[in-house]
Amino acid sequence: GPRALVAVPRLVKFLEEKDEDQRLAAALTLGKVGQGAVETVARLLQHKDQGTRYYALTTLGWIGPAVKAKLSAVVPLLRDKDDQVRRKAAFALGRLQPEAKLALKPLAQLLTDPSEDVRREAAEALGQLGGPAAPALIEALQDDFATIKIAAAQGLAAMGPAAREAVSALQHNAAGKEEAAAEAAGG
Repeated sequence: GPRALVAVPRLVKFLEEKDEDQRLAAALTLGKVGQGAVETVARLLQHKDQGTRYYALTTLGWIGPAVKAKLSAVVPLLRDKDDQVRRKAAFALGRLQPEAKLALKPLAQLLTDPSEDVRREAAEALGQLGGPAAPALIEALQDDFATIKIAAAQGLAAMGPAAREAVSALQHNAAGKEEAAAEAAGG
């Protein structure tokens, strides 16, 4: 409630600590505070410490759609030099549920990130954007890692009829796997 707002500045200081347990506890608590923590937490998105940026993004993601006004501060972190910060930026965008036109292209670009974790989180976030993200998720079905394929398929499934064109891509992908398995088995 309103009394929790008094604690926001002190809790935000814990996001800057080196102790991971303190950072996580502060992020969880600030996530529950919600809208009242957004401005103060968003200031940490430019912090020099990657761990502080990571936990600021985690917090904003847990706050959710109330953070939409800070979308322009989150999107550049999709290109952060640290892969865990990029992953949490994708997580936050998925939770913020921004307009597809604002987040689609930068999230889709993450589907080629060298980090499997970043690609998976980007696929999950794209699944939250609805129909406009279907082509990017169809492309993600071709990833070498099963976790990315699963995240892409789950995102497409959540879209319902908007992802109708994905069915043929899924069938083609499955057929290719069956052929490869038969070839490997010698037949």
